[in-house]
Formats: sequence, C-alpha cells, structure tokens
Amino acid sequence: MAGMGTKVKGKRPKKPKRMGLSDRDTETALKAAAHARLLSDLTISVEDTAYLLGQSKAHIYDIINENKAPFPFIRLDRSVRIPTAGLRAMLGVTEPSQAA
Repeated sequence: MAGMGTKVKGKRPKKPKRMGLSDRDTETALKAAAHARLLSDLTISVEDTAYLLGQSKAHIYDIINENKAPFPFIRLDRSVRIPTAGLRAMLGVTEPSQAA
C-alpha cells in the first residue's frame, strides 16, 4: 500500500506565463469589440454594456433588477439584452451611416 494517498511535498509548479496581450491591451480590445457591436447589432449583452459605461456587470445587473436603468432592457427568461438604439441615444452615439 505504499504510495497510495501519499503526497509529494514541495513547491507547486509555476503557471506558464501568458503570451500575447497585456491586461490593458485586452481591456482595450474588449471595449473596441463592444463599441463595434453597439453600432452593428440590434441588442448587446450586459457585459458589453458594462464595458461601454465603465461599470461592472454586477452594477448593471443591480440597476436592471431595481428597474433604475437609464436605458431600455429586455428580459427573456433569465437572460437580459440591451437594445442598442436606446443605448446609443443615451450615450449620444450617432447611428452608423446607411451608405452601401
């Protein structure tokens, strides 16, 4: 029974370093993607709304649950979506041009 349930003492292996974007670059990329969805999609997620408003997702959910959101929102069962037209109006963002 030797070896069963025995632990090797010592340091944990180091996590590999993340290669690629820094935290700041990741944040910038997420905000840019949220802004692109604001201009192109009919609705966006609470997460995108949080990035655009500079708030946490928890805060956005809180104001939605308290019906104090300064923007329209749609509840679909447990899902919440934010119509981009109302959010663009609140933020003063102009509609993308309809030129084809």
